[in-house]
Amino acid sequence: MANVASSLPTCDTATAPPSPRGEESTIQKSAFINLLPTEILETIFILCASHHYLESPNPTPRVPSWVNVSYVIHHWRNVALNCPTLWTYLFVTSPRWMDELLARSKQASLTLHANLYQMTLYEPCFEQVMNRIQELLLNIWASESSYGFIRKLSLVPRAPRLQHLEIFEVEHSPSWNWPSVLFDGDTPALRTLKLRSCPLRWYSFKLSGLTTLGLHHVPASVQQNTAEFLAALSSMQDLTHLYLDHSLASATGFISSATFQTFREINLPRLSRLLIDELCSTVIALLSCVKIPLQTRVVLECHSEHDLPLSFYHHAQLCSLLTQRFTTTTSEDRAPLGQTIRSLVIGYMEGGVGLTFNASDRDCNSYLLSRTEWESHCNMIPLQVVVYYDESMTTSDQAHK
Repeated sequence: MANVASSLPTCDTATAPPSPRGEESTIQKSAFINLLPTEILETIFILCASHHYLESPNPTPRVPSWVNVSYVIHHWRNVALNCPTLWTYLFVTSPRWMDELLARSKQASLTLHANLYQMTLYEPCFEQVMNRIQELLLNIWASESSYGFIRKLSLVPRAPRLQHLEIFEVEHSPSWNWPSVLFDGDTPALRTLKLRSCPLRWYSFKLSGLTTLGLHHVPASVQQNTAEFLAALSSMQDLTHLYLDHSLASATGFISSATFQTFREINLPRLSRLLIDELCSTVIALLSCVKIPLQTRVVLECHSEHDLPLSFYHHAQLCSLLTQRFTTTTSEDRAPLGQTIRSLVIGYMEGGVGLTFNASDRDCNSYLLSRTEWESHCNMIPLQVVVYYDESMTTSDQAHK
């Protein structure tokens, strides 16, 4: 790779083989590389392209440096041009480059990460690639062209290969008229769905095959109440990762209803990570109605309701619920876990109240871990809970608790 051209290639130079003199010089200096099997070279090239793609969250409209693997020697070029997967990491500089990428990738599934403030670069290739997209990550900016692209996605009848979809919208963007559904909801291969500040009705997708669901700061206009969310969750039996961050409405009414008292638990047998950052009533409702393995690593951040006495009542409910849920059991459907709750500790911290636990019969020490610290100790401490109270809460109110 020492003789890789410093200047980025154009589409014209990309379709022409290197000069004989340059090829001979390079072969003499790196002949040992030619001993590598074609499959290993392909793997190296693909890793180079994917690493570059993942490390460039804000791709620019230029030819990426990894393309230069096809300019080193003739053998490398032959390997690169005959490896369809290498050309599935889409970049857009011109319609001609896009045509070249689509030709080289043959019919392989495509990956597209795009900042939509430069949508004029993507629109010419839009209809050609959407039925082949496997991974789509969009950063939506406050521009008419960005939302125009999203509206075009709503006209696509289906996304048969789409497995990974992430849409991040810049917060405080103008209130554009978002479509209610993308791809007509027909996403049979969808496995990962992550949305941030995105007013998209996520529950309109086909969700039965999901393994990861991440909802962050869902706008109130498309938030579900807890009962509706649980109905959607019941179809996601393969879910392994669930992240909910300011995405659901308060569940105060639900947990005081007759429906809650007779609700049949939803079983998520494969869940390994659970993060809930919601109102305390919503956390209680979800933990009460969703059955998860004891081995699941859990982070809960609970926010107070507007009614302070009600928040104190919910706090007590949460303590009781956690103790019941994370206690060693010998039932057939739940294997005993080495680290289980025997006692809870309540400690004050800036901005909230932290709950930690001890897995032994001895009294537990009062210690509070940040999320970063918890991540490094999560094998030892499978649960972390932080309850936040309203900033207007007085010292006397806290003492009353």
